[in-house]
Amino acid sequence: MRYRANRPYMIVVAGVLSACALCLGLLESMVSPPVGIPGFRIGVANIAILMAFPIIGRTGAAIVTVGKILLLAVVTGSGFGPGLLLAVSGGFAAYLAMSLIWTMNDRFSIVGCSVAGSAAHVLGQLAALSLLIGSPTVVMLAPYLLGASLVSGFLTALIARSLAMYIPSQILSADGSIGGRMWSDATFDLGRRIG
Repeated sequence: MRYRANRPYMIVVAGVLSACALCLGLLESMVSPPVGIPGFRIGVANIAILMAFPIIGRTGAAIVTVGKILLLAVVTGSGFGPGLLLAVSGGFAAYLAMSLIWTMNDRFSIVGCSVAGSAAHVLGQLAALSLLIGSPTVVMLAPYLLGASLVSGFLTALIARSLAMYIPSQILSADGSIGGRMWSDATFDLGRRIG
C-alpha cells in the first residue's frame, strides 16, 4: 500500500502531527529561552514538520505548518495580531527552505533540511518585524539569531532522527525505506549511539 498516495491517511497523519506540533510549541512557550537572545526559541515544534516530509510529503508538511501556526495562535491567545504575522512569515520561509531541500534529498541530510528551515525562519521573521516597526534596525540581531539557528536546527534534526527510529519503516515512506538519504545520513550514526 502506498501511504503517501492515500488521502485519508495523509489527513489523519497531518492532524496527528499538527497536534504534536501544538503540544511541543506549548511546552516550549512555557520554558524561557536557553540563550539571552531576544525572541529566540529552539523550535521543537518543527520536529513534527520535519517528520511530515518523509511520511506524508510536501503537501502534508504544508498542512502541518499551517496547522501549527493557527493552532498555536488560537490556543496561546496571541490571536491574529502582529505575532501571527511573525509566525506566518517565519513558518512560510522555513517551509519553503525545507521543501526545497527535500526535493534535493540526495544532496542534503535531515540536518541540512532542519538548519535551512531554522535559518529561513529567522530571516522571514526579521523581514516581517522590520516591516512592522518600519525600521531595518532589527537586522542587527541577524548574526546572533542565525548562529543560534544553526545549533537549534541541528538539535531539532537530531531529535527528529532519533524519533524516526521508533516509527515502523512502512509508515515513513511509500516504499518502506526511511526517506532515502534524508534519514540515513552518516551524521545520525552518532544519534543511534547516543539514543
